[in-house]
Amino acid sequence: MVDGYLGSYYFYFIIVINFMLKKKINKNIFTIITVRTSSTRLPKKCLKLINKKLIIEIIIDRAKKIGYPIILATTTEASDLPLCNIAKENKILYFRGSKNNVLKRWNDCINKFKVKVAVMVDADDLLFDYVTYKNAINKIINKNCDYIKSNKNSITGLFTYIFKAFVIKRAFNNSKNNNIEMIAPYLKNNYKSYSLRLKKNNNMRFTLDYKEDLIFFQNIFSKFPFTIKTAKVINYLEKNKKITKINHFREKDYKLNQGKKYVTL
Repeated sequence: MVDGYLGSYYFYFIIVINFMLKKKINKNIFTIITVRTSSTRLPKKCLKLINKKLIIEIIIDRAKKIGYPIILATTTEASDLPLCNIAKENKILYFRGSKNNVLKRWNDCINKFKVKVAVMVDADDLLFDYVTYKNAINKIINKNCDYIKSNKNSITGLFTYIFKAFVIKRAFNNSKNNNIEMIAPYLKNNYKSYSLRLKKNNNMRFTLDYKEDLIFFQNIFSKFPFTIKTAKVINYLEKNKKITKINHFREKDYKLNQGKKYVTL
């Protein structure tokens, strides 16, 4: 029996070794799921159930489709301890860091696990496109770019970022604010980026912030498995546009809230 401090590292070691034995991969590429329970618009949304499955576990299952070791990056708040237990149950790694400074949490996480390429997944995005992520990882390895982003006006929740780790480290070192939720303002003109050509927003919204979003996802996952390919859902919604009306009107509120976060940086 290995206890305490050594036990924690033993847990991480076993997970990584088991993963590496199953599939030969670049050990310095990790998928990082950013999550905490202290949401305000929809409290504890990551712990809500859809078809008897926790939302955070839906995210984890989809993240496993990307094909790289997963780190659940949460906070040191007591309310986020259940997320660490869920990570253990799902045989993935976890990291606990700053609550309000997400950029610091990412920086400390990549330092601890010696991450070279960080595949960023937001725990709000229940229909993120894992196929796009897999293809984008090849691009960041083979192309001369520092990070990969989505194109302007793509469907919200489709894709977040993939970073070479030094981008996060440098952005953190250059920041002076202790309350950072968004990295975008620190990326302008400082790095070489590659913009994906993703499906543009056609009255669709794939992120969870409001009760209407939850109703939308409940509707989708009553018809499709949790790991359905995003492209199939998009095709379905293009033929069943009434479903998109459940939550797309919330996009305006979402963008206003995002704009306020930019102002505080």
